[in-house]
Amino acid sequence: MWKKLPLNFQAISWNANGLTSHLQELLNFLSYKQKTPDFLCIQETWINDAFLPLIPGYSSVHSFRPSKKGGGSAIYVKNNIIYNEIDKITYVDVDIEIAGIIFLNKNKKAITLLSVYIAPSQNITLDHLNMFANHKNLILMGDFNGKNKLWGSPCNDGRGRVIETFLESNDMVCLNKGDPTHINYNGTLSHLDLAICSNTLAFNTDCSVMDETWGSDHFPLAVVFNECIPIINNIIEHKYNLDKANWTLFKSLIHKSTIFKDKVEDLQSEYDKFVSLILLTRDQVIPKRNYNFKHKYTPYWNKECSEAKKIRKML
Repeated sequence: MWKKLPLNFQAISWNANGLTSHLQELLNFLSYKQKTPDFLCIQETWINDAFLPLIPGYSSVHSFRPSKKGGGSAIYVKNNIIYNEIDKITYVDVDIEIAGIIFLNKNKKAITLLSVYIAPSQNITLDHLNMFANHKNLILMGDFNGKNKLWGSPCNDGRGRVIETFLESNDMVCLNKGDPTHINYNGTLSHLDLAICSNTLAFNTDCSVMDETWGSDHFPLAVVFNECIPIINNIIEHKYNLDKANWTLFKSLIHKSTIFKDKVEDLQSEYDKFVSLILLTRDQVIPKRNYNFKHKYTPYWNKECSEAKKIRKML
């Protein structure tokens, strides 16, 4: 019954600020794409029934407010993908619209994708957000209307702190790189739209803010999920003799490092420091094998992705 999704798939999330009004801009974008996105997550559709505008090549699911105007969240799914719509997640005390689907990727892994719109000026609690986390291998995309330095905001607000707690308590990863996503009425920019996923899906993803708003006051987010797995010849002999490694000393040297005491100012810089620490410690506690590594090592890679390159350098 299920049609398996390729290992690499792309999802775009966009607060349309009224889908009907700005649909043509979205259609123009899709018409110039050689490969259209697999999923389109749309927030603030401003459509208060199940009948969404048709986008050629896609089917859709929609969560909306039946009793008042505004809001609405939808997912458009390419026609070559079989999916199930998940049961609606509903709230009685806050305005949160969530459209959700579940599909299988090529590795037969069930993945849940939610398009989320949380209206501003509401008291959102951790219990509200935890209702998202009833699914494994979860992807959340949408307008959360929360500010936190974790995704680039200059300050933290109450909702942003709740979202941060939600991420920590559910092993979720925010994929945003710190770029703003919303144009305020006075021309300034803010960070309101998020792409979040389970840590099991975050190994090799790329998230970027697109440079066109398509008539809205929000920039779309584009996320590519690429499960890149290095394949190494079984007869490979590694440069380091792991059987003779002093793991007790390795652990001790890592714990004594001062980098964990420093305040994190720049995530990329701190990541580079951590990787350097691992490599330097490795050279101190793991003996090398006595042969010419250049001639003995013959790697084969399924894809020369960024993570594969990092792994290869460490071997």
